[in-house]
Amino acid sequence: MLSFTKRSLTCSFAACLLAILPVSSDPLVAELYGQDFEIDGGGLFASGASSSWQLGVPTNGPLGAQSGSQCWATSLAGGYSDNEDSYLTSASIDLSAHSGGPFIFSWWQYLETEVQYDAGSLEVSNDGGVSWQRVYGEASGPEALTWKQEFVLLDESMAVSSFRYRFRMRSDLSESAPGYYIDSIRIFALELQQVYFEDFETDEGGYVDEGTLSTWEYGPPVAGPGAAWSGQNAWGTNLDAFYVPNEDSGLVSSEIDLSAHDGKEFIVSWRQHLKTESIADVAMVEVRASSASPWVKIYGEVSGVVSEDWTRKSVMLGPEIATETFQIRFALQADGSFENTGFYIDDVEVHAIGDGIGSISYETSMSFPSGTAAADRLPEADYDRDGRSNFLEYGFLTDATGSNDDLAPKIVVIEAGGKSYAGIEFSVRSNDPALVYAFETSEKLSSWSSFALNFTDSAWTVGAGGPVLHSNMESASGIWRIQVRADTPLDAGGSLFMRVSVVR
Repeated sequence: MLSFTKRSLTCSFAACLLAILPVSSDPLVAELYGQDFEIDGGGLFASGASSSWQLGVPTNGPLGAQSGSQCWATSLAGGYSDNEDSYLTSASIDLSAHSGGPFIFSWWQYLETEVQYDAGSLEVSNDGGVSWQRVYGEASGPEALTWKQEFVLLDESMAVSSFRYRFRMRSDLSESAPGYYIDSIRIFALELQQVYFEDFETDEGGYVDEGTLSTWEYGPPVAGPGAAWSGQNAWGTNLDAFYVPNEDSGLVSSEIDLSAHDGKEFIVSWRQHLKTESIADVAMVEVRASSASPWVKIYGEVSGVVSEDWTRKSVMLGPEIATETFQIRFALQADGSFENTGFYIDDVEVHAIGDGIGSISYETSMSFPSGTAAADRLPEADYDRDGRSNFLEYGFLTDATGSNDDLAPKIVVIEAGGKSYAGIEFSVRSNDPALVYAFETSEKLSSWSSFALNFTDSAWTVGAGGPVLHSNMESASGIWRIQVRADTPLDAGGSLFMRVSVVR
């Protein structure tokens, strides 16, 4: 029997993917796309006016890649060009198989430009590049002087076969800086449940303004973005003019009850328009678990032309905010001169990650080190040269028991009818007898076939096309074996991936 060797990162994955994708300790369902640019340029190409984009080893800016040795940069050894308006653009990426939920687009960046005049941004397209929408930036000035991870939350409209992304660098006619450096790009599919939403259409949403010389107002914007992101109404620092000198104000939400989602992690999102006097006037977003707790900064301080158009901002937060009295505060601080249109807020949301899919914990095995050749990541490859394929050694596996290693999940070889089959040995919770396990299988990760595996009380029911259950392996501890390829023994070769989600 081949046991699953645990080199684990404990996490709360909302699904279980038996595959050889690089793994992460973040609470994410599946990594759909990844590029670290160690083998080649990842299919990205540079275009536009006076483009300075290069692939290689940086000797300026961060003085090294975020992972491995290579990254993309607007000039690896110097500054970007004057009058640059360039793009670093991907080929089409097929996300069409994941239309049921949102995506996390994550990347690492170093970004330093001439303040206010030069800027970097990220745009995405769901029609192969015919049209683009900005989802990050424009960000200007010393935005990230060390490698910094950023992410944006993309909705289900991006679940197309022709998804593309591009990083943009824009500069004026003089003065330069180290520029824009990009590395380690990932796209993940998530299981999310919206647990709070406020679009300010019915009323003020229970939000109140506070502080010194506050200009926060509720209603239809006239200045700034000129309109709400959705509907008619939004909050803004002076809906028809600039904020005022020496303003030190905040917009505070009502108490938001997240206590029903104890143990979950969350994504807090909002739409913003944000323009201040660069450097001198700053904005930030803070949260607190209760009125007795201090405010904790989760975004900012930022200044300048941060979001000229309505832009979605998202921050991932931990289980500590799962209280009955969670609050959000949008803040603006200004000096005595040179104001701007200010801070506008619309469509505030909180999503619980993996909520509503059962109380199953998960463990993940080791990932492949950065720089591992693509050929060594294939299911049929043998990364550690021990004579066994990757398929039998690397994967995500459920661990419903949590503490007893004897009951931990294992990849096993099942002998049946004189042949050997790949299988999974796992346990189920005896105190939760009404779970539905939604299984999917795939040969190349491009498409998935689903079936149902239902567990009620002490009985299993397998849907059409499902695996073979070896129920004779059940014991008092609730241990089960599943033969994941019912008709294909190991000696037939080929590859198979399986992922599992748990639903009520």
